[in-house]
Amino acid sequence: MCWASSWTPLWLFLCFFLTGINAFNLDVDNPTVYSGPEGSYFGYSVDFHRPTSDHSTMSVLVGAPKANTTQPKIVEAGAVYYCPWPPTDSKCRQIAFDSTSKPVEFKSNQWFGATVRTHKGKVVACAPLYHWSALKMPGEKDPVGTCYIAIQNFSAYVEYSPCRSGLKTSICYSVY
Repeated sequence: MCWASSWTPLWLFLCFFLTGINAFNLDVDNPTVYSGPEGSYFGYSVDFHRPTSDHSTMSVLVGAPKANTTQPKIVEAGAVYYCPWPPTDSKCRQIAFDSTSKPVEFKSNQWFGATVRTHKGKVVACAPLYHWSALKMPGEKDPVGTCYIAIQNFSAYVEYSPCRSGLKTSICYSVY
């Protein structure tokens, strides 16, 4: 028993470091390559999406947390892109999850699209570096993060930011 446990670190070293690390593609002969804006970290998060209304349709959602959007005075807010699957001649298009901006929000460099997940036709996309000012001293802001949930094939959106409310708990602050 003691002999096996003393060799465990050596086995881990041999298995992980000497064998190398490889990536895979579902189709090695015909790989799928999507591209997005340069410097946007396009591909930081990826998930397949199947709308609930049409089970024969499939797409790929790609996060680009440093992408620029059309929101004025916001720099590198991040974005999520809808890419057709299987690939066609059409390019990936940016999904407009949020087009509003309030004076108490700080969306520049929020990394929207760092997390993208889908489940049963719903899409969740998050901005972990989103900041909010709860009317404190000028210039003060809280890193609370925020997520948007897209439903009904991207026709409706709901924002979810539990740490932004006035009832902040120690759980919200322990994350940061």
